[in-house]
Amino acid sequence: MTLPNKITLSRMAVTPIFYVLFLAAFYSRSSSLTQALSLFLVVMWLAMELSDILDGYIARKHNLVSDLGKIMDPFSDVISRITYFFLFVQVGFLPAWPLIIIFWRELSIVFIRAVLNKAGITLAANKGGKTKAFFYFAVSLIGMFMLLNAAFFFLPTTAYLTLRLTIAPLFFILAAAASVLSFIVYFIGFIKTDYIQKIIKE
Repeated sequence: MTLPNKITLSRMAVTPIFYVLFLAAFYSRSSSLTQALSLFLVVMWLAMELSDILDGYIARKHNLVSDLGKIMDPFSDVISRITYFFLFVQVGFLPAWPLIIIFWRELSIVFIRAVLNKAGITLAANKGGKTKAFFYFAVSLIGMFMLLNAAFFFLPTTAYLTLRLTIAPLFFILAAAASVLSFIVYFIGFIKTDYIQKIIKE
């Protein structure tokens, strides 16, 4: 297994650990344990986000791009980010309905990629996907910031309520909207491929 694929696999492997530690931090009755776990989770989150950049960079620079990596990397991204968002919804940081839209979108993209991968076709990234990735990152950053505030209470109450009730939901809604728009672009590209056109005409 190549180094980029090992990095991708490690991100998938630590995601369940992140989930358990997040809930332990949020629901712990020990303030010192909550603070320690929260700081550790931020470091863990940063490492997971950086690994997403690192595996692709290494694969391209050292010509280690593989069919397995093309499948694993986006799947790992979905697993980690859906986990973040589910946690934020579960503890009340974010509303649930944008997550449903994002979840449907990500499942649909996984299906499209699986179909095209079987035909040896890779859909190129588009600007919509990059916009979606920005909002996904922004939402996860806001969620981790709120976790830190739940541990250390450094925000005034009014500022926290504004963040939780206005800013965080707004970014989550924008993330869901960006995910839908990028899906539409991917779906149009999917339909236009020779492989799908051939199936349609049969």
